[in-house]
Amino acid sequence: MASVIGTLTRQWGLPAIIWPANAILVGMLLRFRQYSSSLVFAAAFLGFYTADLVHGRVVSTALSLSVANMLEAIIIYVLYVKIPSLDARLTTPTAILHLFFVSTLGALAGSILGAVTFKIQFGDHFFITFFYWFAGEILSSVTILPVLLTSPKLSDYHLKHLKFNIRQLLPLITLVISISMMFIVSGPGAIAFPVMPLIWCALSYNFFINAILVMTLAIILNSAEALHLLPFFTQNHFAVDTVSFRIGITMLSLAPLSVASINEARNELIRKLDYSVNHDHLTGILSRKALEQQGTRYFNSPRIEHPITLMMLDLDYFKQINDQYGHQSGDQLLVHFTQIVAKLIRTQDLFGRMGGEEFAIVLSDLSYHNALDIAERIRGSLNQQTIHLENNQQITITVSIGLVYLSRSTQCSWDQALGRADKALYRAKATGRNQVCVW
Repeated sequence: MASVIGTLTRQWGLPAIIWPANAILVGMLLRFRQYSSSLVFAAAFLGFYTADLVHGRVVSTALSLSVANMLEAIIIYVLYVKIPSLDARLTTPTAILHLFFVSTLGALAGSILGAVTFKIQFGDHFFITFFYWFAGEILSSVTILPVLLTSPKLSDYHLKHLKFNIRQLLPLITLVISISMMFIVSGPGAIAFPVMPLIWCALSYNFFINAILVMTLAIILNSAEALHLLPFFTQNHFAVDTVSFRIGITMLSLAPLSVASINEARNELIRKLDYSVNHDHLTGILSRKALEQQGTRYFNSPRIEHPITLMMLDLDYFKQINDQYGHQSGDQLLVHFTQIVAKLIRTQDLFGRMGGEEFAIVLSDLSYHNALDIAERIRGSLNQQTIHLENNQQITITVSIGLVYLSRSTQCSWDQALGRADKALYRAKATGRNQVCVW
């Protein structure tokens, strides 16, 4: 279908004005590599070949042009598959630069074979046809591949939860205005009008949204070229003007995509840094500092607005387990414990490691009996399990829990609540362990 669309834009014996098929094929092959078989490549070749026959090409010409298109797609695909440093998900700062170079190599091979075919079959000027084909393929790769390579899964879309305010839409509104002004003002420099709005969008939206915007702009400009809506094209030099125009759009597209890629990598680095700062490196739950920062929010007002439960948990005889089985087994036990607890509390509850074998949980909007029931379930679940260590040894372990329940309108600070829960925990440890004590 993409090939048929491309063939409909051919004119004056030149290659297609718009040819999305090669980029779509590469993008689908890279996203779904499990389907990349000889049968799939044969089917793709048949798609190219059939489209040319439908357009009225003779068999030899259709065959040669199809080989040229397949050659370009295969080169780009193989380079991404065989060179590990090339990031097909475009998540690294240099990913767009790599995409440009890889696309250039593929386009060079396809353009040479395509230009030779046009020279033999139609007597066209080799270099004009070559650059016309080459510029079009580079443009298609740079604008279509990022969309296909970074598109989220359908399950990741939550449209009903999307909310936009006017401030978030300002970069997009500015981009629309700049595109409109490009057609109103015209002139050779008009193509640069969307540059700053595109950069603004690159700094404001995620990479996939920016890829969509860049591809949309390229489609608009290519369509305007095909419909002769741009006044800086002349009929006498249409091929040369088109090559220059396509290269200009390609350069225009590379800038915001590169900025968006770098910005995405920066944001991911910040997310990882934030996660490492706020989460315990061993168990993955909240660190003590993060737990205290988030827990303190419940105590900001003079009087507590909703019931709050604070639990302190301590694994019994943990030091003896470390001494007997080794610290690696102790770490394994801590991870196992946090996995058990995480399944018994809600996602909105706070769960963090205070240090060593001591943990804390903050529950909100629960009755006293429900909070106590959760504490008993945690204690009982751990008490009933036999934990298998990596050295094929089996151990059982228990937990002591100190609980403080704060009803609505209670006056209490975070430090006071922590102190009360700690006293309850001390009593649980002092009176036999493996129990829940309430302050």
